[in-house]
Amino acid sequence: GLALVLLTGAGLLIRSSIALNGVDPGFDPRGVVAGRVSLPAAAYETPEQVTRAFERIEERLAAVSGVATGALVSSAPLESGGSNGLVPEGRPLDISSSINSLLRLVTPGYFATMRIELVRGRTFTAEDKRGAPLVMVINEALAREAFPGQDPIGKRIACCEPGPDGSPNWKEVVGVVKDVRARGLDQAPVPEFYLPM
Repeated sequence: GLALVLLTGAGLLIRSSIALNGVDPGFDPRGVVAGRVSLPAAAYETPEQVTRAFERIEERLAAVSGVATGALVSSAPLESGGSNGLVPEGRPLDISSSINSLLRLVTPGYFATMRIELVRGRTFTAEDKRGAPLVMVINEALAREAFPGQDPIGKRIACCEPGPDGSPNWKEVVGVVKDVRARGLDQAPVPEFYLPM
């Protein structure tokens, strides 16, 4: 009787493993190595110091023999990322219009490094930095919810923090990428957006 229970459990485990193996995570993890970096607040007090530290990390990654691409991200796929309520332009600026979405801050090479497919528009470049026009890249799930039946490229979304005068902080959608199963292989993709780090 005990052997039958163990065989049944093993069979279910194998079946689940095979089913998950056939799930497309939305990115290609083969050959990707991830690590965590934490900058001490006392040594990195200004945004400029943090930006320069991240640039140096990327430069050093690119110089490592055998590294094809490198990028930084606030939280890797399958890790819980931050979330934010977004309001697409044209909807009332209140909580009832808000779309809860996962947020990831990324450097320009992130999508190429993770092999997350660009569906339309563009990803980030070195020009997408502090002082430049505010832009974002969104996933297909957010595009469907925020702009059903429309091309989201060039549309604006209010997010994250208010502008200097308290008005909405609009960011222009410059790209749409494939959905990533950000919460786990067994979870459906959710609305997600990316901002330049």
